[in-house]
Amino acid sequence: MMSNFTKICFVIMPFGKKEVIFKYNKKILFFTIPLSKKVIINFNYIYDNIFKPAISRVNLPEGGKLIPKRTDDDFFSADIGKEMFEYLEYSRMVFADITGLNANVFYELGIRHHARSNGTIIFRVNDAPIPFDINQIRAFPYEYEPVENIERSKEIIVKVISETLKNNKKDSPVRLALQEQQGNPKLELLLIDAENAIRNNDLGTARSKYLQALSLKDNITNRMKLGIIYKELGEWEEALKQFKYVNLQSGDYSDAYKERGIAENKLYEQDPAKFHDNGEESLKKAIQLNDFDFDAFSSLGGILKRLGRFEESLQSYQKAIDISNGHPYPLLNAIKLQSKIDNRIELAQSTKVYLYKAKNFLESQTRNNPPFNSPWSFFDIAEVYMFLEDNKSGFINNVKEGIIHSKHVWMLKTFLTSLQLIEDVKTKPYYFDEGIKLIKDAIDNLSLDL
Repeated sequence: MMSNFTKICFVIMPFGKKEVIFKYNKKILFFTIPLSKKVIINFNYIYDNIFKPAISRVNLPEGGKLIPKRTDDDFFSADIGKEMFEYLEYSRMVFADITGLNANVFYELGIRHHARSNGTIIFRVNDAPIPFDINQIRAFPYEYEPVENIERSKEIIVKVISETLKNNKKDSPVRLALQEQQGNPKLELLLIDAENAIRNNDLGTARSKYLQALSLKDNITNRMKLGIIYKELGEWEEALKQFKYVNLQSGDYSDAYKERGIAENKLYEQDPAKFHDNGEESLKKAIQLNDFDFDAFSSLGGILKRLGRFEESLQSYQKAIDISNGHPYPLLNAIKLQSKIDNRIELAQSTKVYLYKAKNFLESQTRNNPPFNSPWSFFDIAEVYMFLEDNKSGFINNVKEGIIHSKHVWMLKTFLTSLQLIEDVKTKPYYFDEGIKLIKDAIDNLSLDL
C-alpha cells in the first residue's frame, strides 16, 4: 500500500465558498484604526482550475506524473479521518493553501510537518496574511482573478513543485528544530530567546543569543539567521562572513549566495578599493541554483544598474517582474530604466495594471502598525503615486514618511540613487526636484547625527 503514495500530491485547503478576512490598519490623523475587508473565495473553483491541473502537469524525477488528491475526492471512502492521516503521513508531496488561516488546514499542516522533514509546500492568495509561527517558511503567492492570471499561477505551481522534488531539501520547521535541539536544553532555550527577541524587534539581543547558540552547536540555518540579523543592523562585514561560511558548508544553498551577493555589493559600494567583489558573481550563482528567486534577479538588476549596464539591468528586472507577477520593487526599477533609455515616461497598459496592484499591496504595508518593510514600502508607493497618478502630495508625503522610517544613511542613498535615474528625463514631473532635495537634506542631517 505504501507504494501508492509515491506519486501522490495531497492538497490541504478550505472547501467550497469561504469568507476570507484581510486585515489592515488605516491611519487617520494621529490615530491608527484596525480595519478589515471581507472577500468570498470559491476554493473549489481554485482547486479545479488551478491546483489540480497544475499538479497534474508535474513530471516526477523517476518518470510519470504527480497525482493530485484531496479529501473530497471519491477515493476517500469509509473512514475519511484514517485515510486523511495516511495521506498526510506518506504522500510524496503535500500542498497546503493557508489562505483564510483555516483551522483544519493548519491542523493538517502541523501533522505533516511533524511526520515528514521534506515534501511540503505552502501557497496563499497574493497578499493573504502569514501567521508569525510559520513566517520563516516561504509561502508562495498565487492569483485566481482576473482569469488572465490563472495560467501564470499554474506555471508558478508547476515550477515550485518540480524544484522541490528535484532538490528534496528539508522544509519542516518542526523536524529541523527537534533535530537541532534534541538532547540540548540550553541550546533550545537560547534559540527560543533569540526568536522572542526578533519578535520584539530587539535585534541586539537576538544576535547575542544566536552567537551563544552557535558556540554550543554550529548550524548553517542559525548562521543564516545570524547573517540576516547583522544585515538588518547594517553590520555588512559580519553578515558577509556568515553567508560565506554557509556557502563553504553547503555549496548549493541559493539563499546564502543571494544574501552574500547583496552584502558584497553593499561593501563594494562603500569601499571598492578594499572590497573587490561587487556581488554579481554570487547573485548569478544564486540564480543558477534557483532560477525562480525574483529577489535574486532584482538584486542582480540593481548591481547592473549601478554599473551603468542598463539594458542588462532592465532584462534582469523584467525577469523578476515575470516571476513575481509584478512585484513593486523590480517593477518600479524597470519603469525608471525604461524611462531613462527612452528619455520619456510612457507606461504600457500592462504596466499600469501592475501599478494598480502594487498600490493596493503597498498601501496595506504602510497602514500596518508598525509599517511593514519600511522605509521601502513608503518610497515605493511614493513612486507609484508619481508614475500612476501624477499625484504631488502622494509622492512628497510618502517620501517624507520614508525618510522618517529610515534607520541608516545607506537606505536614503539607495533610494536617491535609484530615483536619480530619471533626473534627466524630459517628461519627469515638475515636483520631482522637490523630492530629490528632501532626500539630500535628510542624508546631510542623518550624516551629521552620526
